[in-house]
Amino acid sequence: MNQKPLVSILIPTHRPDLLKHSLASALAQTYDNIEIIISDNSESDDIRQMCLQYPQIRYYRNPRPTKTDFWMNVENPMQHAKGEFIKYLFDDDLLFPNCIETMIGQLNMLDSETAKSISLIFSSRHVFDDHGVTYARWSPNADQQPGVMDGSHVMKYMLTTCSNPIGELSTVMFHNFYHEQWQDKDLFRYGDTTAEYGLIDVALYMRLLEKGNALYLPFDLSAFRLHQNGASNPAANPLFVNAITDWFFLIQEAKKRSLLDAETSIQALQQYMAIVNVHMDRYPERLTEVNQQAVSLIQSIENNK
Repeated sequence: MNQKPLVSILIPTHRPDLLKHSLASALAQTYDNIEIIISDNSESDDIRQMCLQYPQIRYYRNPRPTKTDFWMNVENPMQHAKGEFIKYLFDDDLLFPNCIETMIGQLNMLDSETAKSISLIFSSRHVFDDHGVTYARWSPNADQQPGVMDGSHVMKYMLTTCSNPIGELSTVMFHNFYHEQWQDKDLFRYGDTTAEYGLIDVALYMRLLEKGNALYLPFDLSAFRLHQNGASNPAANPLFVNAITDWFFLIQEAKKRSLLDAETSIQALQQYMAIVNVHMDRYPERLTEVNQQAVSLIQSIENNK
């Protein structure tokens, strides 16, 4: 493996007031073999004008700017990335200056065969508010030890708990399979399941972890902004229901691909239905529909044991 590979920092953005902070954190990286690509989904010219100040930045306008199809703006810079590794940075998040240098450095400390098996790298992170005040430090659950993690085990854990122990895309660096191996060029598709309006990060991680393992680093290397207008807030995100229903379709797909056996499939579906019950009052029609599909799938699995 190249000891100092090119890393593409991809910043999908539509908020110039936040971009100035995330961009500054990208420019402050101590690792020098990087390219910074910005995809602009805004309605004004402010972001383009900001990027003109930095000749090293490659700026692209999202060809189909839209507020609901935000996934297009996330996928757009990927089409232009030349790096061996991809580091997403959403415009409301931050990278610590040593983020990429630490990730590449830790990868280089592995033996060559183990390093080749790594599809994604993630780390602990800070959580901060709109005022820039850090009020939490996020790290995976206690039984998740630092180091190399088997990709299939991580996938099963995500599905059986309906949770994302890895974190948001700004927390992760991953191998660039897009141009060479992903012929369908659909970044957020896992099998027949497209998670473009919901769990884009989980669908991508599933796809990556099918190809290899994860490397967890117990270092704080990024910061996630938790705010009222964030996509994780159901009140602010009209598409949030998809982040619930996508779990069912990912579980269904994983069973079809034999990642989950009968017992773990039922465990995953029961956990999914527990989450549905929490949100049923907010999305009764959509969740009732998918919940019925989950019940039918459990019955089918039970009948075929």
